[in-house]
Amino acid sequence: IADDLVTDFYDHLESFSESQAIVDSSTKSVEALKGSQAAYLRELGAGTYGQSYFARRARIGKIHDMLDLGPKIYLGAYTIYYEGILSAIAEDVKELLAAPDGGVTTERVTRSETLSPAEAIEEVVDRSLSVLRLLTLDQQIAMDTYIHSYNERLESELARQQTVSSEVNASVSELTAVSE
Repeated sequence: IADDLVTDFYDHLESFSESQAIVDSSTKSVEALKGSQAAYLRELGAGTYGQSYFARRARIGKIHDMLDLGPKIYLGAYTIYYEGILSAIAEDVKELLAAPDGGVTTERVTRSETLSPAEAIEEVVDRSLSVLRLLTLDQQIAMDTYIHSYNERLESELARQQTVSSEVNASVSELTAVSE
């Protein structure tokens, strides 16, 4: 579902002037950005989450921060992923529940048996929880990146203010000495 989901995601982003301005400021074309997003979704569901995965996600978080794509836009846009993925899970499980021939083969699911209503509910819950865990983990990485970046800016500003304060104090001392 990655390609369709990414189309919905960018349609959503492009419906707001603030996020549209950020998309427009990228050095990549919208099609290239969509390709990167689709690759990200496929990687997210691949089940491999080593050090390189986290490093790539942190790098993307840093790029988002540099583009001023803050948590408001980032987290808000994720609702598109939640809705799309959970809807796909529901569709898959409905097909498994309703298969009249005792089995089903779809684009996303191959099973030899149908599910009872109770099993279907369990299947939806299990798949949904897996998705929520993955997306929450990914969002944690992004939030850590934002927090780190904000802390760096705050520390830099604090150092600047301390320098200005020292310079002002030195000037006041100089003026006091001269006036005496």
